[in-house]
Amino acid sequence: MIDLIQKFQVIQAVEPTSGAGAAVGDYILMKNCHAIWCVASFRRDNSNACAITHEVASNFAGTGSSAVSTGVQSWSAVDITANGGEQLVARTSLATGYTLPAATKPSIYVSRFDPAHVNGTSNTHYTVKFASMASSKNNMSATYYLEHRYPSYGHLLATTSST
Repeated sequence: MIDLIQKFQVIQAVEPTSGAGAAVGDYILMKNCHAIWCVASFRRDNSNACAITHEVASNFAGTGSSAVSTGVQSWSAVDITANGGEQLVARTSLATGYTLPAATKPSIYVSRFDPAHVNGTSNTHYTVKFASMASSKNNMSATYYLEHRYPSYGHLLATTSST
């Protein structure tokens, strides 16, 4: 059994948002990450495609950002109301991103990025961009799950008193 909190560091990438512009996840440090998972939920009431790209940069501000050219695996369910919403379909293998097709259905997108595929040592930060939301009727949010090389690295410890 995998305990989510013990296995992953959970970080909110994109707060629940709506609007016609692009939504950009926070840049996060990839140091000691074995993998970075991103889970995004969409409620699209206006039928527009949504382009999803993965980028790396040299700092939290996104300086010198560039698209990731390899190392991303992604899955999506374009209509989570169909088949109980449990059917994720592999979309790309070691590619740069994915475009959710135009639809007026709730959708989910899951990706796994392997930082070992990053070229150059200056690109130490990672983000996911969700472009072309194209309508104030479209809503989305995203969460990162950082899988660290060292099991206890980066986790916050909660302590309680027994007295």
